[in-house]
Amino acid sequence: LQAVAYLVKRLLRGGVPASPPDPLADEFVLVAAAEAADFGSSAAALRRGTVRTTCAGVHLDLRDATLAPGGARLDLRTVLGATEVVVPPGWRVIARGKAVAGSISTSVTPEATLPAEAPTLIVDARVTLGAVHVRAARPA
Repeated sequence: LQAVAYLVKRLLRGGVPASPPDPLADEFVLVAAAEAADFGSSAAALRRGTVRTTCAGVHLDLRDATLAPGGARLDLRTVLGATEVVVPPGWRVIARGKAVAGSISTSVTPEATLPAEAPTLIVDARVTLGAVHVRAARPA
């Protein structure tokens, strides 16, 4: 497994950003290959996030972020790993995608309890031999 992780990391090296994403940026790209990553966004108008997880685990914390007026989109690709996304209670989360030998799950505020103007996060996920889970943070 270490050899596979090494090869994946070498293959991805050319497309991997040299430094961690800016927590204040309204768009970000996070790549975790054979190493765990923990990232928190505090963007004032988050529009888009891209996360690539390969042979790793990612914890993405969006509790301090504010979505752009039209909402935001996350593009998640997870292979042989796990990606967890934490959102504030009160966000509308629309999760869609495809999992092959894996799962995409949510435990967020129920749609029926959200106001019509609730911020909307669309999560597009593709999972192979892994998991993506989006959950609402517990109210303080």
